[in-house]
Amino acid sequence: AARAGTVGARGHELDAEQRADLDVLSSVRSDMTYAAEEALIVEGRQNGKTDRVVLPWTLWDFFVGTAELVDWTSHLTETTAKTRRIVEDMVEANAWLSRRVRSIVQARGSEAIYLTNGREWHWSTRSEGAGRGGPCDVWVADELLYLTAGMIGARRPTMRARGNTQLRGASSAGLERSEYLASVVKRGRAGDDPGLAYVERCAPGGFDG
Repeated sequence: AARAGTVGARGHELDAEQRADLDVLSSVRSDMTYAAEEALIVEGRQNGKTDRVVLPWTLWDFFVGTAELVDWTSHLTETTAKTRRIVEDMVEANAWLSRRVRSIVQARGSEAIYLTNGREWHWSTRSEGAGRGGPCDVWVADELLYLTAGMIGARRPTMRARGNTQLRGASSAGLERSEYLASVVKRGRAGDDPGLAYVERCAPGGFDG
């Protein structure tokens, strides 16, 4: 977590709470494989869960760790674009990152970062059909409350074929139709799923557990 926080802190300082969250979500085994297939955080809006928790972990994993192919997705195009600009600005402002970059593609629908070692980070907007069959090591699902079973079903087989993969994401409180998020919250609060790294922050007494 300290190493991931260092990469993320290049222009984005992390507070103690965010570092604690990062410590949970970035758990890896001794061989650097992911300790959990899912690494997810649920917290109120505008608390930095995406750009100061999920993003630092993904940045470190992409530039230093094991993630050779990242697909960062959001429910809305403007949300994806906002995070993409944060990353591109961070790369441009830091030689430690920029010297590892071969090219940054900003063409609409093909936005990506390509590293000199062959790694790729792609940006996309989610839909039931988008990304079907597309492989990746790390699938980031920002706005997790809009993720559906169909999207999960379309992506998981290709991820598992690559071996060491992880779905990671962030969300505020779910909607009535947020079935996948509801299942995540239920499993996370139970604390008995070894394949899930889970953080939830809510008001005291928000749930029994």
